[in-house]
Amino acid sequence: LAKAYNQNVWESMPIIPFNILPIEKSTRLSKQNNKSISLLTISVLRKLKGTHYILLAVHSLLHQKRKSFNSLHLNIVGDGEHKEFLDQEISRLNIEEYITFHGYIDNPEKLAEFYMNSDIFVFHSFHEGHPRVLDEAVIFRLPIIAANLPGIKNKFKHGHTALLFEPGSHLELADCIQELIENRELSNHLADNAANKYRYCFEFRSAAEQHAALLKTVV
Repeated sequence: LAKAYNQNVWESMPIIPFNILPIEKSTRLSKQNNKSISLLTISVLRKLKGTHYILLAVHSLLHQKRKSFNSLHLNIVGDGEHKEFLDQEISRLNIEEYITFHGYIDNPEKLAEFYMNSDIFVFHSFHEGHPRVLDEAVIFRLPIIAANLPGIKNKFKHGHTALLFEPGSHLELADCIQELIENRELSNHLADNAANKYRYCFEFRSAAEQHAALLKTVV
């Protein structure tokens, strides 16, 4: 059992080695004067992931009567069989200029650039264990908005280390995004608390050991 567990950890380990990246204080949103907001989601594009609910949330935000931002853009990293459906949804919602697909990225340095150049990390799914992308978002001190699933809510506390929303509720997701855009103090509070909580896990030598340590905090 232990051997199988270790192998599973290795195969699902984060792409970015935690021990080579410093955890610095989050200052992204606090430096945004023109409120040009960059959202990031990283996921396999499958129906179970429900990425189109993020698209619906973006559409909802763009059509608010009173906007708290000047511009909003969603970067999607990942690929899968649901890509064609998502393209159709984007066209139907008429939000092409606000969405960019970047495909699957396995280069740690290139992936790190997306984290560093984003303001908010958004994660949607209907079923999830321990998403490694949330670990990666933590070390870049990105404020996290994630689906309220057992494997996630056991690790993140709503309002303290992340904002959690019910899967499938794009309006609730939109409200969470809106809250972080308007409340920079909360945004930095979530990012700093999450990083501080798991800081000790990032000091191991290998990424596999780090990921195993993170899993043990919720098992």
